[in-house]
Amino acid sequence: MRYYSSSSATRPELINTILRGDSPEEITVISGAILVEYCNIQGGYTGPGSTGNIDGEPLFRDPVNNDFHLTSGSSRIDAATSLYAPPVDYDGTARWDDPDTQNTGAGDYSYYDIGAFEYYPACHCDFPPVDGDVDGADLADYISDSAGISLDDFAAEFGRIDCF
Repeated sequence: MRYYSSSSATRPELINTILRGDSPEEITVISGAILVEYCNIQGGYTGPGSTGNIDGEPLFRDPVNNDFHLTSGSSRIDAATSLYAPPVDYDGTARWDDPDTQNTGAGDYSYYDIGAFEYYPACHCDFPPVDGDVDGADLADYISDSAGISLDDFAAEFGRIDCF
């Protein structure tokens, strides 16, 4: 992104955004000012109006095939700000606080994820043969052999269709 402005009345704002792979310097401010907060910017961004930004590989699920969901271990998980962010991600999935990741974001809910998609781990209750969802077939397997999974955990996953 290249930005030039002779007016300080308006400025671009990037919040909870991932900019990677377009150029070595993702943001170049020729003049004016921009707001960049809680973003993953290739090459980093530390200019005026920057808070909570990081630089690193986002660990997308399958970027070659345009699947930009985060995978386990991404430093974008629980690192965004909830300020101005909707309570659901681009898929319509509710925000989720990953218990295995320290919250480093900001706002009332410091566990939102940077990027368009909220990270969810693979479903533990999508029993073999794994078909990508937790449905009636998995319920039957749970009833016959719960494999150490609590009823609360099973209930929390029942109906998920995003198991990967």
